[in-house]
Amino acid sequence: FDTLSDEEHHETIRVIVNQTNGRVPVVAGAAGWSIRHSIANAKYAQDLGVDAVMATAPVIKPTGWETVREFYHQLDAALDVPIVIQNAPPFGPEMSPAQMFQLMDECRNIMYVKEESATEINYVGQLAEQGPKVVPDKFKGVMSGNSGLTIIDCYRRGSCGCMPANHYPDVFVKIWDLLEAGKFDEAYAIHEDIAPLMLVEGMYWMPFFYYVLYRRGIFKTDYYRGRAPRMTEKTYRQVDRLLKLAEQHYVIK
Repeated sequence: FDTLSDEEHHETIRVIVNQTNGRVPVVAGAAGWSIRHSIANAKYAQDLGVDAVMATAPVIKPTGWETVREFYHQLDAALDVPIVIQNAPPFGPEMSPAQMFQLMDECRNIMYVKEESATEINYVGQLAEQGPKVVPDKFKGVMSGNSGLTIIDCYRRGSCGCMPANHYPDVFVKIWDLLEAGKFDEAYAIHEDIAPLMLVEGMYWMPFFYYVLYRRGIFKTDYYRGRAPRMTEKTYRQVDRLLKLAEQHYVIK
């Protein structure tokens, strides 16, 4: 939302909904610069037929707990689809498991959490263990984030999924399927091959995502509109070398 216009953001969701055509659930991001902006994005996505909406609290200024609470209450009142809390500082204020349980208890549609705070692994464990007891009729699951770096640790603590970025989701699906099959050694082996890439990703974010998508033939260019620092030529060479380890695990080629 901070680099795309609203029209571009909405077009992206339209394309995804049309291309998936009901084959897999679609969760649309609805972050925005204000409560009104976020709700408008969320309602547009709901009208397109997404299965759920995910949002952080608006990030235009420092936000306290009561403002966060008011945001999720207004978002909940505006929607009829499940809502995923994205607990992702610094994009939004960090919430404790107790605060997220409170939101679930108070709102009709808040059922999931995407957890990616600095205490992600611990919070995932607490949410997965306590959620069915504290809000048994509301809590449906917690997913990890943080580029997939903690996918295995969070799986062991009860996460129901992982939501990394979109540059190699096929590799994470392969890892998740291996975890579900109890093949942890194989899952760890693949994860270790892509872990160095995830560390570089954490330093550059969007320029990194765009470059990997360009290398995979998804994008025609790695040009990035935002203000993030550009990768240097040495970093490009490093990423190219690391991608050779990841490429053997691609399902989509």
